[in-house]
Amino acid sequence: MMENEAKLRAGWPGWPSADEWARQGDVGVTSQPYGTALEEEFPPVEDAPALGEGIEAPFGFNPNWDFEARRFAERSANSLLQRCCDKDQLDPAALSQPDSRAVVLGEERKLPYQPGVPLWVLAFRESVSRSRAFTPAAELRALLAGTFYRSFLRAAYLSPERDFAESGDVYCEHLYKSAASHGNGRALDLGDRPDIANFPRDFCGATASAALVEGLKRGGYRLRLGDDWPELVYRKDWNLDVTEYSNGRTPKTPLCDDDNAEPKARSGDIVTLRTGHAKAPATGHYATVLAARMETPDRGFLYVGSGANGPMRTVAIDLVRIEPRKPPPERPGSGGAFLLELNRTSLVVPTRRIAAWTKAGREQLKVEKLPNTETRRT
Repeated sequence: MMENEAKLRAGWPGWPSADEWARQGDVGVTSQPYGTALEEEFPPVEDAPALGEGIEAPFGFNPNWDFEARRFAERSANSLLQRCCDKDQLDPAALSQPDSRAVVLGEERKLPYQPGVPLWVLAFRESVSRSRAFTPAAELRALLAGTFYRSFLRAAYLSPERDFAESGDVYCEHLYKSAASHGNGRALDLGDRPDIANFPRDFCGATASAALVEGLKRGGYRLRLGDDWPELVYRKDWNLDVTEYSNGRTPKTPLCDDDNAEPKARSGDIVTLRTGHAKAPATGHYATVLAARMETPDRGFLYVGSGANGPMRTVAIDLVRIEPRKPPPERPGSGGAFLLELNRTSLVVPTRRIAAWTKAGREQLKVEKLPNTETRRT
């Protein structure tokens, strides 16, 4: 039987206390203009501000975040971060708080709350995704934030090499790329393909699929798709009968190597969430679990990566509180989300799990080794 629960690191700072979350009162999927409770309904005008100042990464820049020291391992990375923060009027040592605010492209905004996450990470999300161009200055901020998240989220697990999925790395590398209709136009790098006829306008499902496919590729695998599955499609349900737990029901065909019919969400799973926002789609929001602290299968906290996030329809990482599901028209409380579906893609990522399955189990998972010429690891 496969192991269904990851071993968590005691004292990891990313989880909120009950009091902190009660004071926050907002699910961490967007920001709001300071002084108003109105959500933005329209994208910015074409000549909206862009991050155009001359702070950019040098050629080959590859920073590393030191989780224990709470700073980048390289002096050059810390210097570049300081320059960006000076430009944006941010304190690089300040951490996210339930009432954090920052000036973003000339407007003061209330930011989402993610304990243990530096304020600059969340402020950069706003400035990069809202900019009407993915300038070198925007790319640098996204790279610094993604480098932080990768180290921070991996540290949630005692054995990150076993429990942190390659698809999580993909989100960190494409962070804050937003739709052309709303922001910097680079979301097409992770699933937003408005050029494909009949493709869903909301690309959160496509993003989750693109991250899974790339994560498998990095481990030397690919999905075994049928002839009717073109390469550029939304693939969340490529193996519906054996991997999806829709509305809490068990799969039609239980996986032969795993008899846990009620697993808790873990790193690598694709989940469908319904948030408490009045304008949230009834079909839910598709996201990939990056870190999980679940008390039961339907109660706990998740850090998730997803596309089509917030007003700017951006690729971002969010913290959500999972509540026990209630039937429609009920919605979760402020700051909460219902877990509508759990697609157990953590059974294939991290890809080292695949080797533990029996031959029959691997057949059920519908994955196969890539030819040697296509295999690459990072």
